[in-house]
Amino acid sequence: MIRYVHRREVSRSGTFSWNVDPEPFDLRWAAWAAAVETLQIDLVASGWMNLFTALLMPPPTTALRWAATGPGTNVEIKRAYSALMGRFFGRATLRRDHGCRWLRQVSDGLELCTGVHLRRRTGHLPDWVGWDDFHGCWVVAEAKGSHDRGDWVDGDPPPLQRALAQLDRVEIVDAAGPITFKTWAVACRWGTEANGLAPVIVTCDPDGDGRRLEEWEVAKHREEARARWVADLLEGLGRPEVAAAVRGSDVGMALSMEDDLALISGRSGYAALAIEMWGIIPLTGSGRAARGASIIDTAAQLKRATALVLLDRSMAESALMRGGANDVMEDESGQPWRKRPHMDMPKLPEAELTVDGVTFRTAVDDIGFPNVEALA
Repeated sequence: MIRYVHRREVSRSGTFSWNVDPEPFDLRWAAWAAAVETLQIDLVASGWMNLFTALLMPPPTTALRWAATGPGTNVEIKRAYSALMGRFFGRATLRRDHGCRWLRQVSDGLELCTGVHLRRRTGHLPDWVGWDDFHGCWVVAEAKGSHDRGDWVDGDPPPLQRALAQLDRVEIVDAAGPITFKTWAVACRWGTEANGLAPVIVTCDPDGDGRRLEEWEVAKHREEARARWVADLLEGLGRPEVAAAVRGSDVGMALSMEDDLALISGRSGYAALAIEMWGIIPLTGSGRAARGASIIDTAAQLKRATALVLLDRSMAESALMRGGANDVMEDESGQPWRKRPHMDMPKLPEAELTVDGVTFRTAVDDIGFPNVEALA
């Protein structure tokens, strides 16, 4: 589903910006981002299984505008929804538009690569740390969602300034000292049926200080960024032992990676069912086929939307082996990534989106559960 939103990129000083006109935003990207976010921090998020359609104004409205006064009823609930949706749309925008891949939740002292850590300087931490494939370096990012009534189309909104301030509160270091990294602040202003505000997504991209990685370090750090992100997803998909093997690069785990797979359209991987309001339910163990069918049937009776989230086995295996990461980013059609691929992307099935080896799929009636012999 395509909705339109004002899309701006601004300098940190606010002295110039691009793309102030409304642009198409494919809501599958936000749903994919919500699925990944849920796997990483165990969220229970309503709305994203059916691509937010239950929360948005219905057609003929084409703007990305929430129904009535927006999700939630009182101020605290609205604030929580705003922050949550800000993370979903922020992650989607950073991945779709700016090449920010494999974003992980930030924590003080988080090891990014052997001997490389993210460290708090002061104050509240930003949201994510990952890899910037356009600049070949680490990236730290912060997302904000807001109902602020200020000038977002031409001005310098306060939520963006708050996001920028949080980016200054961390550093990435190794034994030699600070390492330079890219930073992205992304702020989403919600238009609603009631407030009539223009929906806007703004991004700003200051840089961190420190030494630049050597060429040989770039490849190594990039592989670690991907591997540790995959390990986080494997935890959420109910395979902690495979996650531990990926983190430790234990290639002896390769044979047991044939266990607990699911199959869709010729693609096999580790999977979970996402049930609206219930969260993520991993499809693991010998009874996963019957359990999956029961979950889908129960959700249908309760009129809850259901989706499948699948991590390609090949992605997990290449992360384990620390090899095979695509050097060329691809868009959702499998073509080499171009600036803003959504502007002229081909029509794709509404029910599915695969990015970085993670598939979000709202069609759940053809899941297969192959055994080891079937895969041989």
